[in-house]
Amino acid sequence: MKIIFQFSLLCCLLLTSTFSLAQTQTETQPEVYPSWLPPALQVNKTLENLPQLRASRANLTAEKANAERLRVGPHEWVARTSGQQRKENLGPHYFVNEIAIERAMRYSGKADKDVAIGKNSIEVADAALADSWHEAARSLMALWFSWLREERQSRRLQEYAQILNRELSIAVKRVNAGDAPRMEIMLAETELAKAQASQLQAYRRTELLAAELEKRFPGIVLYASTTLVEPPQVLGSVKEWREKILTDNHELELAERTAQNEKLIADRILLEKTPDPTIGVRMLQDRGGSEKNLGLTLSMPIPGEYRRRQAEVALARADVAQERAQETRAKVEAMASQVSLTALSAKAFWQTRANISKQTETNAQLSSRAYALGEASLAETLLARRNAIEALNLAEQAQLDALEAYSRLLLDTHAIWSLHEGHEHY
Repeated sequence: MKIIFQFSLLCCLLLTSTFSLAQTQTETQPEVYPSWLPPALQVNKTLENLPQLRASRANLTAEKANAERLRVGPHEWVARTSGQQRKENLGPHYFVNEIAIERAMRYSGKADKDVAIGKNSIEVADAALADSWHEAARSLMALWFSWLREERQSRRLQEYAQILNRELSIAVKRVNAGDAPRMEIMLAETELAKAQASQLQAYRRTELLAAELEKRFPGIVLYASTTLVEPPQVLGSVKEWREKILTDNHELELAERTAQNEKLIADRILLEKTPDPTIGVRMLQDRGGSEKNLGLTLSMPIPGEYRRRQAEVALARADVAQERAQETRAKVEAMASQVSLTALSAKAFWQTRANISKQTETNAQLSSRAYALGEASLAETLLARRNAIEALNLAEQAQLDALEAYSRLLLDTHAIWSLHEGHEHY
């Protein structure tokens, strides 16, 4: 019975841990990749070919080589040779030859510190690569949604112009029938011209953003669906999502590893207050080789003011890096809270805007029917139409804001467009 009880308890614990892990993954990872974003494979290929990402990878390669350089140390064997001739007034002349080989010896504490600096420098370069990737992904996402907004507004203004064309046709029929003054045709034409001008401006902004996207992120194919999907509901609290963002934040990791690296460098420079000794072997041949001397040499620099000042500079730079890391942490924490709060509240704001848009659209349709029947003025109808298109634009912009907020949440928690997906990471 005891064995059965222990086995049952173990099974329950395993099921509970598995359920908790699955729940966490479900909250972080989207069930379906967002359809309003460019394909993930397309994004990854585009990002990895950006100049700033190639530069970051080259920097990582350089730091790996630099780590090996630090491991082997700066000291090398030095060979020395000299020859001279001795002349004696009352004796023969002799040749004196000297050969020496020497090398500075790095203390073990310095060697260990150099190895640590090399390893940490690789981690700094790796964090810089990840941060460059994430910043490029953020820029792509922001530019993508800016283009979507302008494209959507341009499309809606074009539809609005078509509606005003119909209102103009109704005005012409009523004027020809003698039911309305000719001034209403001019009023309808003026409103139509304004809508067409606004649509042209929105179209130009769309083309400019499309050109910028093509130039900065070649390989991203622009497309926009005719209908906007409903923003997903984000579950959880601001605190939970904030902690998920901070758990693996590349900008914060880069700042902290940079501060750690500056501290290691400062510690290493402090060790230079004790200079490295140089030892060597010396062989001397005198009196034409009849006398041979073999000895050891030892030399050591005498530390002075320069080494002390160098240590002071290194310590100050380490303090600067530490303060910047604290500044970065405050900035990243504020950003994480903002992203989480925006994602959690964006859908409710869009639903409010969508309800207002439906009401104004119903009012505009009723006003248009009333004008066709001669029960309302054209000015009232055009005002209702103007309010409807403005409300619709605000609703769709809020909808795109909600989709962007959700996408940004996925990006900052590395659920999409992550460097770790299909890429070698240190």
